Amino acid sequence: MCSAYRLRSADDGATIGRYVLHFAGGGEASLDIVFGSDVRDWWKSTDETKDLKTASVAWTGANPAADAAGTSVRLFKRTYDNPKPDEVIESVDFVSTKGPSAPFLIALTTEE
Repeated sequence: MCSAYRLRSADDGATIGRYVLHFAGGGEASLDIVFGSDVRDWWKSTDETKDLKTASVAWTGANPAADAAGTSVRLFKRTYDNPKPDEVIESVDFVSTKGPSAPFLIALTTEE
């Protein structure tokens, strides 16, 4: 991969972010985003032989930087259970730990 496009990734097991759930009745819960379990580098060639423990690849594609580096990019899908299933989630904060890997959120869905 072209070094101009390669940044350092987090180590497997590192918490790189979290979802903070705010419940309608008050209170909150935190769901960690763990590198190597929930996500990997979005540059496919950096760790394509390593499996995820709790997520799956949801999309692969390209962009000009990936094309120039001779690789592709990918997005991951991770499903969580509500840790308080009898309580309504009112809002969610998406928080980065500001480490070497920066998570980004494309979509969030919920179901009853």
